[in-house]
Amino acid sequence: MKSDLSEEMLNAFVDQELSRPEMDEVLQALKDDPQVAAEACALRHTKLLVRHAYRLDEVRAVPRPTGWRAWAGRICAMLCFLALGGLLGWQVEKARAPASSVQFTLAAPAYGAAPRVVSLTNVKPQAHDVLLHLDSDDPRKMAAALDYAQQILDQARRQGVRARIEIVANSYGLNLLRADKSPLIGRIDALTRRHANLTFVACGQSVARFQHEGQVVRLIPQARLASSAVSEIARRLQEGWTYIQV
Repeated sequence: MKSDLSEEMLNAFVDQELSRPEMDEVLQALKDDPQVAAEACALRHTKLLVRHAYRLDEVRAVPRPTGWRAWAGRICAMLCFLALGGLLGWQVEKARAPASSVQFTLAAPAYGAAPRVVSLTNVKPQAHDVLLHLDSDDPRKMAAALDYAQQILDQARRQGVRARIEIVANSYGLNLLRADKSPLIGRIDALTRRHANLTFVACGQSVARFQHEGQVVRLIPQARLASSAVSEIARRLQEGWTYIQV
């Protein structure tokens, strides 16, 4: 990015979480630097894909922006509309089995349908980087998320390649990462000891919602907190990771 805008600032702008002076700063940068405008549009488009096409539940009702925030949002949307034709070619590839960019084979789960595998075109794929998304506290899905991670990491080790796996949990899937609720703490501990490239990410919006309901949320030590599941997934997709919804 040519301007001094940080990735966090651009994410907050797309999510309309900035103050008015900060919004003005970003809008000026979008006007002055076509590359920044293209990056903002790409980020916004990716987040729309994640939110709507894959119906991620952030478990928090986000009020519709009003006043100057709504105006800034419309400006962003307009810029993106103008840029999409020439600057953006984002598409989603769907498959029942892992896309060709993923060099691993996942065994079918013991329940339900096969996992949905998603990647973005026009992004250099990172063939061994996979993000697994969990939004359910169904014990079978929790176990399946760890099963997929173990399969990929074990195959990578046998092939002599370095894979990175990230399990992102939001909504009631957060229970996998809660110290007082997770039924699989022992297995998580064993997997992280065996595979240093396995990480866990908790959705900050889900944590905030549970806390607002009066719950005390204590995460397992292996988990880090992200601002939201959508932002984390969008960032990884743009980095070339493959997304799998468990």
